[in-house]
Amino acid sequence: MAKPEEPEAVKLVCATLSSDPAVLRRALVALSERFGTLDYESEGYRFDLTSYYETEMGGDLERRLLSFRDTVPPDLLVEAKALANRVEDTLRSPRGRRVNLDVGYLDAHKLVLASCKAGRPKVYLSQGVYADPIAFYAKGRFSYPEGSFADFRSGRYDRDLLEIRARYAAGRRSVSSEEGVPCRPPPSYNTKQTRGE
Repeated sequence: MAKPEEPEAVKLVCATLSSDPAVLRRALVALSERFGTLDYESEGYRFDLTSYYETEMGGDLERRLLSFRDTVPPDLLVEAKALANRVEDTLRSPRGRRVNLDVGYLDAHKLVLASCKAGRPKVYLSQGVYADPIAFYAKGRFSYPEGSFADFRSGRYDRDLLEIRARYAAGRRSVSSEEGVPCRPPPSYNTKQTRGE
């Protein structure tokens, strides 16, 4: 009989949507105060495969993918989603949200985003939060199950996801050579954009 073991630490990520760079920066500062320095930020991709958010957030939305330097336990996803929701609410305008923060994690095998909506194939965690598997990694590439977001399925973020995964793998190698717990406490936020560093 297999015995329960502590899960391996994961890479905390965030997929953002916004048309206002200043609001996005404020949101990232708030997240980084809790979860530490960003180690990757993608270019801005035009969010043009659905108009779902336009009524609330307006047009000219950009998607960015970001990751945090320090690994975390996967069950931190519930706390991360709660914080992301609070940050969205704090920065909203009378019209509605000005930034959308889809937090999640990446491990060696998959990308998971947190959701507050039930549905197939989401798995309930706690406190109204579900784990939504968005992508799976095998043989050097990501694949996307039916029902994943259309912009992810388009493959436009594959290069970014591969880079984030490479940083995660490099971090795992360095942690394996150290003593102690692989989940280091997050340091203070560094506002420098870190794409490609």
